[in-house]
Amino acid sequence: MNRLNFFISAMQEKKIKSAWILGMPLSRLTTIGVGGLCSVYILVRSVADLMEILKEIRKKRLRYKVIGNGSNLLFDDSGFKGIILKLTGKSFQAIKDLPGELVCGAGISSQKLLRFCMQKKIGGLEFLTGIPGTLGGMIRMNAGAFSQDIGGRVKRLRVLIPPSKLAWIKSASLRFEYRKLKGLPQGAIILQAALRKKASSRQSISEKVNFFRIEREKRRPKGKTFGSVFKNPEGLHAWEVIERIGLRGYRSGGACLSTCHPNWIVNSGHASSRDILRIIKIVKRKAKEKLNIDLETEVEYVENRKVRK
Repeated sequence: MNRLNFFISAMQEKKIKSAWILGMPLSRLTTIGVGGLCSVYILVRSVADLMEILKEIRKKRLRYKVIGNGSNLLFDDSGFKGIILKLTGKSFQAIKDLPGELVCGAGISSQKLLRFCMQKKIGGLEFLTGIPGTLGGMIRMNAGAFSQDIGGRVKRLRVLIPPSKLAWIKSASLRFEYRKLKGLPQGAIILQAALRKKASSRQSISEKVNFFRIEREKRRPKGKTFGSVFKNPEGLHAWEVIERIGLRGYRSGGACLSTCHPNWIVNSGHASSRDILRIIKIVKRKAKEKLNIDLETEVEYVENRKVRK
């Protein structure tokens, strides 16, 4: 019996309530729709379950990754030899309206969060409209739009430091940078976030949400895609760099740079991770050769490696 089978047996013996699926297609867990199979996909129901799962993962020396909505992830065509965890239980979806702050589960979507804010007349988060992520993922990458970012709204984070240490970390101990969060303990998993509240009106929130939605829809290509692929270099938008190097609409196999917004890669229906990686590589090379610009990716490529010894 291999380590994965021992892990599954341990989960059954401990009567973990979280559901799991063997051989889950990763293409179904990301917005780009690319990736092979993962060994096990677990829909984590509670913090208690998460702790037990992480203990067994550590014992069996298995590889794992926690995901949100998969909007900035590229999995390899060969899959992921390990455990994929998604925080789906009620505690990860809950919102508490407290004096001066909203305490939100990391698994909540931007859409659900904005609906709650509309009901409670809480403003300041309208810029998240149309960002296809969960709160935990958005905080991890300091998601933002229209010159605003989620880091500016965070007061503190509740995290799990594997396998079982829980802690609240104040924003003063964190450093939010452009599409980046620094200061979390290594391996920490965001469970909840306390966000600053700003009083508003339903009309004002609705108007801003509609404005941001229209603006995003103008530039959002149709089909399976990430959000933006490359971070904006200093003084320029990444799409302008791609335009200047003549790669708008560039295609590799089943993937292409959108003609609508060239910083978006679109999966025409049969793209592979190799197609997408080839496009990323060519854009980075051309940007360096022609403009002396080093482009960084927002998208995270998850390689299929053997478990760590």
